[in-house]
Formats: sequence, structure tokens, C-alpha cells
Amino acid sequence: MSIGSMPTANRAPAGLAQHEQPNAGPGAPLGVLFAPSVPLDPRTRTLRFIWLFCAAIGPLLIGIAWPTAYGLYALLALATAFSYGTYPARPQGRLPVLLIAQVALIAVLLIAHENDRPTLINLVSIAVGSMALGGLALFLPSDRLGLERTFRGFRIVCSLLIVSGIALGPVLARLFNFSNPIEDLMTGDRLRIFVPDTGHSPLLDSAIIFLMLATSNLLGEKRLTRAIWGGTAVILIRLAGSSIGYIGLLGCIYAFGMEASRISSRIKNGLHIIVCVAALIILPTHADDILLNLRSFQTGGNVSEVYYRGDLTAGRSSLNQQLLYEANEHPIFGSGIDSSVIRYGALAADGTKLALSESGLRLAAKYGWPYFFVVVMICLSPLLTLSTRDRSVRTLGVSMAIYCCTVLAFNSLFEFAHAWSTLAFMPLVLLLAGYGRRKG
Repeated sequence: MSIGSMPTANRAPAGLAQHEQPNAGPGAPLGVLFAPSVPLDPRTRTLRFIWLFCAAIGPLLIGIAWPTAYGLYALLALATAFSYGTYPARPQGRLPVLLIAQVALIAVLLIAHENDRPTLINLVSIAVGSMALGGLALFLPSDRLGLERTFRGFRIVCSLLIVSGIALGPVLARLFNFSNPIEDLMTGDRLRIFVPDTGHSPLLDSAIIFLMLATSNLLGEKRLTRAIWGGTAVILIRLAGSSIGYIGLLGCIYAFGMEASRISSRIKNGLHIIVCVAALIILPTHADDILLNLRSFQTGGNVSEVYYRGDLTAGRSSLNQQLLYEANEHPIFGSGIDSSVIRYGALAADGTKLALSESGLRLAAKYGWPYFFVVVMICLSPLLTLSTRDRSVRTLGVSMAIYCCTVLAFNSLFEFAHAWSTLAFMPLVLLLAGYGRRKG
């Protein structure tokens, strides 16, 4: 029975979205991983559960064999196709327009790089991921209750990933090319789960999600509960030993403090935009000083220890200079992925590697400035939540935008569709932008 043909007595009360129904009592479905007080439409509940399931098994599967990520995207696409035409309200936002622009640019880049097979494969994979996640977000509710349920479920997934990643770490390290988190803890090295010795660990992203929800109070939890989640996040960030984590921590504190202040909304909004844009400009150009200081702090002020551990993140400003030169040489379509700086990172004259090839400017060097700016706008799109007066949503949106800009500057966020951060964070970014557009 469609929503429109439901009897009046069974219609959702005023104030709830059309796809939400009042509590049907003890026999109502619990809605796995979601607040059970207002059951969701079964199709919506199933679609969200499938995405959370993919996010839960994604790190393991992608770590073992990255092509399995596209099997997860196929599953999401099938689930979305099942919901097409049956969902009573399709929220529209600005971010899907950006995704359309991204896919359109990819179509042009496919023509420009028609003779570069590796680049063509990479572009097609990005388009597949963007379309699957964009379709998913189109059918997930982006109202206040929808945000609460999605982030509550995602926090549970992150908790399961951390516990299972640490508990199964020694076994996975023996079977696959994963780091051993138990050894990391014993040796004082960076704590990582489901990744090799190098790589962006899901543990860091999970910790930041804990902190975002604790500082924003999106879920309306008690202060003690929020303090426990926040304290856990800080401990995990310290154990992860990532510069991105420390900057994300500062971003959450900034968003919480600024939104709690009595400064006018216009001034706040302007400052939030400036901070996000500054992160994109300052972090790459001053990467050496920032990273070296953070690494020294992590090793107790011992700079020699940073070099002893072979830390290749210091020297990234040199990498960014080379990437910037490459991007300006091919400003419209980029040079593809065959450039030496893309493949090998920054090299000294004697061939010594100065930095890993991780930087947001890789996107500009590979695919040109237009594509890079579209990705930047996607990362900034959670700032659309500034159109609402809901302080919790505003704080969460600002924290998410700062973190996305930081990861883009240091680690090239959304560069690969088969990265767990893309599978996990893109829907969250889409939903926050959709909420802001609804309230704007």
C-alpha cells in the first residue's frame, strides 16, 4: 500500500517526514542499527542497512583485494535500483549536481585520455563509485531524524571495525599484507587496522566520527556518554599517530567552540568558510613544517626519531611543488597517471624518495584544475548545513567539511573509488549537504 493510499488514522503525524511512520508498538520492526522509536519504510531501512554492511566489510575486502570494492558498489546499485520509483519523497540537493558535473567531466576526460588505458580504467572506476553513492544518498532520508539514524548506525559500524581490527589483527597479519595492531601497540608505532605498513587506516576515520558526534551532540546523548565517546576518540587519535587526526581534532574543537559562542551567524559562517579554504591552501604549501612539528610531538620532541623511522610525509611540500608544476603544464585535462611524479612521488636528484605520492594536488595533476575544483566543492558541501539554525547539525557539518578538506590536502580524499574513505564518507557528505539544502 502506498503512502498516499494509507488510511488517515495510519498517516504519519505532522512534523515527521513522509517516509517516517509513528511507533507501531512492541511489534514494530526494530530497524537494525537505528533508533527504533519511529520505524522506517522497509525499503529505506534495507537500503541503509546494505550500505552499512558494505562499510563494515569494506576494509577487510579492499585490504585483501581492492577490486572487491566494485562488487560492493554493484550491490549498492542493485539495492538503489530496487528502491527507484517506490520512495515517496526524493530529497534534492546541490551535491548531486556536483556529482553530475563530476561524471560529466569524467566523460570529457575519457575522450582526452583515450589512448591511456590505466587512466581510462581509473576514471571509469571513479564514475562507477560516484554514481552508486550518489544514487544511494538520493534515496536515504536527509531530514533530522534520518541524519541521526545514519550517523548512529555508522558509529556502531566504526566501533565494530576497531574491535574486530585489533582482535583479528595478528591473524590477518599472518594471512595477508596487513599491519599487526598488537605489535603496533607494543612497539609504540602507529596503530593501524586493515591496512599494510602504510596507508590511511579506518581507525583514524572512525575516531574522528566518534569525536564529531560527541562535540556536535547530534544524537542528543547525555554529557557523560559524550565525554566517554570523545575521550575514546582522543586516545585513538593519539594511538593512530596521524597528523590528519590531530588537525581533525582541532577542527572539531574549533567547530564546537565557535558554534557555542554568541557571535552572529553571519560572522560564524564567514569564518567557517575561511577556515576550510585556508586548510586547502595552507596545509599543502606548509606541509613540511606542519608535519615535521607534528611528528616531533608524537615522538616526544625527538626530530632524529622522525627520520630514523623513515617518515616520508616530511618533504611533502616538495611533492606539492612538483604536482603544482605538473598541473599547470596540463591545466584542463591533466597528464593522466603516467607522470613520474604521480607514480613515484617526489624524488631528489640522486633518486632518493622525498615524499609519498599522496596529496590533493594529485587530482589536479592527473585530471586538471576543473576536476580538482569539483572535488573541492564536494568536500566543502557539508557547509550547506550553515543554512540551518540547528547547532548540532551546523557543528557536525563544519567538522565534516574541515576534516574532508584536511584529508584532501594531505591524502587525496575521493581520488579512488576503491578507498574505504570514499565508500564510507561520501554518503555522509551527501546527506549533510542534502539536509542543508532542504533547510536553505
